[in-house]
Amino acid sequence: MEFWFKFQQWLEAFIEAQVCLPTCDAATLDAAIALDAGVAILAQELWLTQLQLQALADRSDNPKPNILADLEFRLIPEYHYKLAKFRQQIVESMSGVEPDSGQWRRSQQQELQQKLYTTELQIIQAIRASDRSSEIEPHALKHDAAGSLTWETVSQLLSKPTSANSELSGSGIVPLQILLHIPTLNPEDNLLGLADIFKELEARLQHFCRTYATQGRPVQLLARDWFSSTFSGKAAINDLFTLLKTESILALESDVFAETLYLHLGYWGFSCADYRYQPSALEIDLRECLNSFAKKSAMDWWKGLKQSTAKGISPEQYSQNYDPGTVQIFIDNLKAIEQEQKVRQSGMTANPLDLLYTFQPQDFMRLREHIANFYCILLGLHLDEYFLLNLMPKSRLRPLLPQMLSRLVADMPPQEIAQVEKQIVMRYQLLYKLLAEREPFSYPDLCLDLALSLSDLPEQAWSKSQIANSITSWLKLRGISHMRGVSEFANLLDAITANATLADRGYLNKLNQCLAAIGHNRSISLGATWVAQGASKYEADDYKGAIADFTQAIELDNLHVEAYLQRGQAYTNLGKYQQAIDDYSKAIELRPNSAKAYNYRGNAYRELGECKIAIADYDRSLTIDPNSTTAKSDRRITLDIMAEADRQHLGENSHSREFEYEVVRLNSNGKEINRRTNCAKLLIQDIEVKGIPPVSIEMVYIPSGVCFMGSPDRESGRDFSEGPQHWVTMSSFFMSKSPITQAQWHAVAKLPASERASPLHLNLDPSHFKGLDRPVESISWFEAVEFCARLARATGLNYRLPSEAEWEYACRGGTKTPFSYGHTISTDLANYDGTSAYGFGAVGEYRNQTLPICSFRVGNPFGLFDMHGQVWEWCADLWHDNYEGAPTNGEIWQTGGDDEFRIVRGGSWFNNPGRCRAAVRGKYSPDVWLDQIGFRIVMPTSSY
Repeated sequence: MEFWFKFQQWLEAFIEAQVCLPTCDAATLDAAIALDAGVAILAQELWLTQLQLQALADRSDNPKPNILADLEFRLIPEYHYKLAKFRQQIVESMSGVEPDSGQWRRSQQQELQQKLYTTELQIIQAIRASDRSSEIEPHALKHDAAGSLTWETVSQLLSKPTSANSELSGSGIVPLQILLHIPTLNPEDNLLGLADIFKELEARLQHFCRTYATQGRPVQLLARDWFSSTFSGKAAINDLFTLLKTESILALESDVFAETLYLHLGYWGFSCADYRYQPSALEIDLRECLNSFAKKSAMDWWKGLKQSTAKGISPEQYSQNYDPGTVQIFIDNLKAIEQEQKVRQSGMTANPLDLLYTFQPQDFMRLREHIANFYCILLGLHLDEYFLLNLMPKSRLRPLLPQMLSRLVADMPPQEIAQVEKQIVMRYQLLYKLLAEREPFSYPDLCLDLALSLSDLPEQAWSKSQIANSITSWLKLRGISHMRGVSEFANLLDAITANATLADRGYLNKLNQCLAAIGHNRSISLGATWVAQGASKYEADDYKGAIADFTQAIELDNLHVEAYLQRGQAYTNLGKYQQAIDDYSKAIELRPNSAKAYNYRGNAYRELGECKIAIADYDRSLTIDPNSTTAKSDRRITLDIMAEADRQHLGENSHSREFEYEVVRLNSNGKEINRRTNCAKLLIQDIEVKGIPPVSIEMVYIPSGVCFMGSPDRESGRDFSEGPQHWVTMSSFFMSKSPITQAQWHAVAKLPASERASPLHLNLDPSHFKGLDRPVESISWFEAVEFCARLARATGLNYRLPSEAEWEYACRGGTKTPFSYGHTISTDLANYDGTSAYGFGAVGEYRNQTLPICSFRVGNPFGLFDMHGQVWEWCADLWHDNYEGAPTNGEIWQTGGDDEFRIVRGGSWFNNPGRCRAAVRGKYSPDVWLDQIGFRIVMPTSSY
């Protein structure tokens, strides 16, 4: 549309518009010094800074002739001493070694250039504050003569306390005053909704200004009829500047003539020596805009109608989505479009007034939005210029408009948006270039500030370009060249990585912020060079030297994970395992998914003899990276160490022995495909009770390891309570070879009661199915706990019910199939209801009773018998509906569950095979007793 083109024209003109930088000529300064002692002191600071910069520019012991000798002559003794001391510092720095002296010079030049800019601003502010007080009285006389509201408001502005004082003290920022002219409208002017336009415009600009204010950019919008037929245009701006040059002002003078809205701009900051005026900065033909909106709405409706008709929808049905009056307007406007086309085809220019387009409320709404958006963009550009150039260097505020631009140009055609973005960026580049001319040593930082602002634009190339400019300037200031070519940006990053020092930390932090803002996959670490040096020393077996380099890297970048990991390895090689563990733990804190860090820490714990903790670290490493051969190997070595320690301990005990047993493996049809002989350790627990034959309990040694507890979703018969699957790390323990028998129950029941507050009375013969070598059943959970307590009291060993995790780990014996025998089960191997099969297995026998223990002469891989079927077995845990939040170390889960139920595992003679799987969980009240429920016991190896 035509108004898009005109808006771009204004932006193109604005790119090269005059920029106001703080300036203070010598004559003005001398006059101010004579009147204000404060300005005189600031002038001394200004001259000293200029002389210090000149001294730095001379890089030899024989400085060039002093072109600022007249300024040095005007210094008072105190500042003469400061200058002499600074020159001595330069001489001392030149006797130092590069790059230290070069770094010192660069930092001094950057600091002094910023100080020079700051001091000039302070002087200008002080002069403006003095001028302000002198302006008030003569202006009041002029106001009495003029008697207008405009002069009254100007007087009020001048009568307010000066904002410059707050800036001078560092407690605030001089606000920019926006004078928004709302013209008085004649009745005929409002035919195109101008009253609503200006009402919407004021509201939108107020909101826009508040957005700036909330982000530390104070601005005040004053909307009213500032100008008139006798007070308007450049002459009015010139008068306002004369009276308000001590303030920071942006005047937006809107004018309407022949259905065209004109915007004239006047601007100056408090530091500007003159104002900037742009007549007809923006021209908007209101009727042409409305015609465009009306045509677009009609054409959109017509396209939708044709598409619907093609799909078999009648025009009547399609039009039901619109108000009848709206449809008629679309039809009328389509006729007007046809008329306009005919006029243009005849070679004539269509007069907008002759085109009888009918406007709808949404057309006026879009017009208001577009005008408000244009004004906001213009205002944003001026605000960004003001807060960039009129603040002290340490307080500068980077452009904010890019953050809001996408909302302001949302309705523009894409190609127009790209042009608008380009022109706005070019304006910012001009502003920053002018700053760079004043502060060349600040240019790398200034480019990064602009890059951060431009990162809010959809096109990230603008921001990336500024990052490249910044690094290029940074390298140039240090006399460093870099490789150019296709990968120039990567080469720039390589060059700065290789040359940065600790003194550049602030710059690199900002650079990394910019890289992250554009989504770049690389960041610059100060520690990278030191890590590389340390790695070289590590490879040469210089572990102490490597530790020193890695420590330096960490001091430069305390988030450098590789530095912690490699220093930990160096500590490990020196036998300083606790220091290594501390470094690995820090690496894990910074990078929780580092499989390598867990592996390394596990090795260090193993060297300290903390094998259980080491196994937990290996397991976590393998959870993160299941294919890590290093972690698997280290874990296997540690388990072997633990097993050897357990074997040595058991070998010293006369009550232990080894036993052999057979292990069977079935295919999915239930056919035996493998049978082998295994060997396991047994601990014999003798029980001697007066009056009955001696009884013993065989406790099988269960090695430490891991278990993937629960069942996969695809496992037949799976219940929700069997998930989610999770890894559990198990310490070694002993478990009774079979369920507790009636003979063992009878013996322990005769032992003294436990020391509990209310010990239970144990029935000596509770079982339904009689037989001393059959499992004891028909006992409650409480009675099973009492059994364990009596045995523990008699032996001094920690006998108890197994945790649910211990039971499943022991049952599986390292397998991952539904049964320890494979994917199915057979009644030749277990006692269960065989009238139905599991999976592709065969139907078998239903015995309808318990059997003597170990009847099938086949154990699981750990040497346990009757783990599937026979009797359910009590576990110590409370019931939980699933494994969410379950312990991962094999301990009893005693929190957060349902205290009214306890766990049973393994199935029984009464159950179908699917209920005898390793993962099946059952629950019963702890005081219930059934002829299907028995138990077996465990004892931690640590208590033996």
